[in-house]
Amino acid sequence: MACFLLQIFIDINSYGVYRVVEPVTCNLLTCNRTEKLVFQFYHINLKFSGMKKFLLVVLAMVMLGSVQAQTSFKNKVEGLTGTEFYFGPKFGFNVASISDGLNKSKFSFHLGAFAEFKFNDLFGLQTELIYSRQGDKGKSGGVKTWARVNYLNIPVLAKFYVWEGVSVDLGPQLGFALNGKNKTKSRAKRGKPMYSFNSRVRYSEVNKDGRLKLVSLLDYFQDCSTFHSEDAGMGTEYLAGQGLAWVLNFWQIDVMRYPQLCEQITIETCPYAFKGCLGFRNFDMLDEQGNRIAVANTLWTLLNLRSMRPAKPTEEMLQAYSISSKLPMEYLSRKIPVEGEGERQDEVLVRKHHLDTNYHMNNGQYVAVASDLLPENFEVNRLMVSYHKSAVLGDILYPVIYGKGTEEVTVVLETEEHSPYAIVKFNGILSKQENRVPVVGKIL
Repeated sequence: MACFLLQIFIDINSYGVYRVVEPVTCNLLTCNRTEKLVFQFYHINLKFSGMKKFLLVVLAMVMLGSVQAQTSFKNKVEGLTGTEFYFGPKFGFNVASISDGLNKSKFSFHLGAFAEFKFNDLFGLQTELIYSRQGDKGKSGGVKTWARVNYLNIPVLAKFYVWEGVSVDLGPQLGFALNGKNKTKSRAKRGKPMYSFNSRVRYSEVNKDGRLKLVSLLDYFQDCSTFHSEDAGMGTEYLAGQGLAWVLNFWQIDVMRYPQLCEQITIETCPYAFKGCLGFRNFDMLDEQGNRIAVANTLWTLLNLRSMRPAKPTEEMLQAYSISSKLPMEYLSRKIPVEGEGERQDEVLVRKHHLDTNYHMNNGQYVAVASDLLPENFEVNRLMVSYHKSAVLGDILYPVIYGKGTEEVTVVLETEEHSPYAIVKFNGILSKQENRVPVVGKIL
């Protein structure tokens, strides 16, 4: 991350405290979002020439929690050229926000050290090493969210001394995101931990081996979330009246095994978090003994259909859904890397049978198109899908396959101009071809 920094300082030795009197703007790219440091204030720079004084002041900061600036720490080291050198600790406070506009600014702190070279009465140079806590906070109905990102910032600033004790500092800053944390606290209703329904694997849902197809498994999960929303009064009719729609961004499905024809199964789902316009939902599929067959994680965005911009859930939505704990599984990044040389396959025309009630190509249809490119002996144990653009009736999908012949295959369904509709990644095993007895023969 790189940005440009503007500061105006008042010297502590001349006026008692450093204070930023102009906004500081800093754009930081983190987790696919832009973080904006709105301004900093109450900087304190303590200047010394000796290491002994430096250690004493650091000890005082630890013991007292503050630095008493009642004595002058502005001691200088003059070099052979007459350059004055100052160094010391720096600490203060931040007000930062995330530029997606969904949340409010958050108050936090920064601390570190600085070194200043004063070449003459008009010009100098200052570099700093600063640990800075930034982030934002927000509230949507009954859900409160906090985001914190810790940075190591390294500004290099030209100092212009405008009058005694006051300088304007201007220059570039490098910033490195060290780590981050998101926290959610919800007032949403906590009732039944998971919504569920029972079913039986149908003949129309199995493949030639008599086992549930991957796309049919995905459809069960989609149907479960639909049933949940409809039963909670938050279904298609409610959303249409509000001018809203939930748009799926990401699937991760881990499959332990595929159930057989006529096997009894239970499908469960529940959202586990709301953050701004985003909703996070888990899915589970269990066999008759309660053993897990498959588990999934999904990310959804609530979209305002009038403005086509993200929207926060209404208070009614937050109260209607029960928030559950996250299911135990390996949670992977929703960014699917595409590496190597791809091989373009035959184009696919979006037809009427591909569409859902939003007049877009249904989420499962992208997986169906991509899975047709896998070899017959490829058994998928993990599916990941990231959705980038909605395909509509008459659009043409151009599949490009990566990793063909391996146990990790990625299919990009893209436009003619190479813009992706969806990226579908399959992990699995290439099993030995077996001469299986056709299921229809068993039935007859």
